[in-house]
Amino acid sequence: MKRIQHSRLLIFLEIFTILLISGIIAPIVAADKQQHKKRVAILDFTAENTTKTYANAVRNLFEVEIHKTAVFDIVERNQMETILNEQGMQMTGCIDTACAVQIGKMLSAELIVTGSVSKMDGYTITVKFVNVGKGKIEFADSTAARTDRELQQAVATLAGKIAKAEKTSTASHGEGRGFSISLIGGPSRHMGEKAEYLKPTIVYGLLLGYDFLCSSHLNLSGVIHGFHLAHRESSEFPKKMELALSGGHGGIGFGLTLADTLRFQINVLAGYASSELKSGVDGKKYSSGDMSLMALFETRLYLFKGVYVLGFASYQAVLYSGSPLQEMQYGGGLGYVF
Repeated sequence: MKRIQHSRLLIFLEIFTILLISGIIAPIVAADKQQHKKRVAILDFTAENTTKTYANAVRNLFEVEIHKTAVFDIVERNQMETILNEQGMQMTGCIDTACAVQIGKMLSAELIVTGSVSKMDGYTITVKFVNVGKGKIEFADSTAARTDRELQQAVATLAGKIAKAEKTSTASHGEGRGFSISLIGGPSRHMGEKAEYLKPTIVYGLLLGYDFLCSSHLNLSGVIHGFHLAHRESSEFPKKMELALSGGHGGIGFGLTLADTLRFQINVLAGYASSELKSGVDGKKYSSGDMSLMALFETRLYLFKGVYVLGFASYQAVLYSGSPLQEMQYGGGLGYVF
């Protein structure tokens, strides 16, 4: 009866901890997701076979359509002019990447948009998004319109394509957003009362995850974990003792992604473990199914096209009759994000 009450208390504490952390982290992730938008400055468009006034009108139309997408933080034109005038710069005449980067730094913008409007049997609008930090073009596209009436729709379509491309880029930030599967393995050391009788062994596991709430850097994930391990007797113990454990966990993971390719995550898990202990004293086998708790820390390094390698360390406690079966595990693995 005491063991049942003890298990219920641990289960309650596990659930309470998950809900508490979720209640704290989820609003932070949601707020970060809403607040993080790339700061974009749109320079004057150049005119080819048309007037400068018309090119500026198209530039302003493009700014309005980009603003409607709510994907970027647009620097207001008046603010741009004020800052550039103070630095002795102008919005016009800047058509190369080096100039765009220079202006972007003055405006504290992440992206600078340059564009052109040309007229020849209709209109062609071309835009380029220059990444100020990387000093290169991040996105470029063009659209065409046969008449003035079609121009607004063409510009709106172009803005929509750019916004979609940005959303896709943000969604795949660090190649780590979505459903992931990891195969893991490594040494497992028994830490309970029988530690002196059992050799370290290899644990094999499977990690499944899904990021159901994420921003540019933070994520909240659902995690499922399955494992198997089998300890053999220690050479120092004359009578054979063996311990096999297998089972699964479910819970929540809290992650932080840095530099687009590196992710740290802590998983808080609870589940079930099936154990089989062969006693070295009487030679009998004892089987049991028990509550299992685990804290698992993982570090992922994303390589290419969703592929990543990971390192992990974990602590597991199985609430086995008599005393908990405790395991310290660490190792590595390979995973893929869908």
